[in-house]
Amino acid sequence: MFAQQNHHFLSLPSAAKSYAAMTDTNLWAVQNNPAAMAFAPQISAGIAHKNLYSVKGLNMFQANIVGNTTFASIGSYFQIFGNEFYQIGTASVKLAKQLGEQYALAIGGTAFFAYKEMEEYAKKPVIIPDIAFLGRTKSKFSYAFHIVNPLPDRNSNLLNKSTYKVGGAYAGISNVNASAMLQKTESESLTAHVGVEYTVFNILVAQLGLSNSGTPISFGIDAMAKNIRLGVACEFHSYLGISNILSISAFL
Repeated sequence: MFAQQNHHFLSLPSAAKSYAAMTDTNLWAVQNNPAAMAFAPQISAGIAHKNLYSVKGLNMFQANIVGNTTFASIGSYFQIFGNEFYQIGTASVKLAKQLGEQYALAIGGTAFFAYKEMEEYAKKPVIIPDIAFLGRTKSKFSYAFHIVNPLPDRNSNLLNKSTYKVGGAYAGISNVNASAMLQKTESESLTAHVGVEYTVFNILVAQLGLSNSGTPISFGIDAMAKNIRLGVACEFHSYLGISNILSISAFL
């Protein structure tokens, strides 16, 4: 069951890079690695939509917001996943603190609840905590880890597994950012994710992702105009087909 929930800890726009976006310092970091929020723009907000496997009515929607204060960075997201028969909702709040110029730590919690009747979900929200870290070097290399549900409850069907993510990125090549992530959920296979993005004239960002998971290849294009960013992405599942993602974000 926890495997089904993992997608709630991966932002939809990061699918273009096969979710290897643990060091990206934008509002989508609330899910990918909340510690990266500490280096995000002061205020940013965005929405995203995903149609899964080209199936009519099988959709995901999320809304994210991040704000930086003098004390810490605060981020939140709300996400809905499902169809006409069932819907799973999540609401999350994360807190990130920058430690000097190069490091950041974050903690948070995500509440899961069912909009429509699902026997495996409790009637009241189930809260899953997570912790995260981000480090950056002067050589333009960054590294991170993110632990979801660090203290599993072995007697619970919903909280009995932990998920571990480690990743890094290198931005030392002109206009190119390369990133990688390893993800392991207890009793499930280790998955590796690699993403590359290339920026053209500070207007377009082309992205490509590869992994050994069920979605081995993905790609996307973002267009930037002043403080607005529009994104289109596709990911290919080995058996289920194509999923399409649209996103828009704004920052100050």
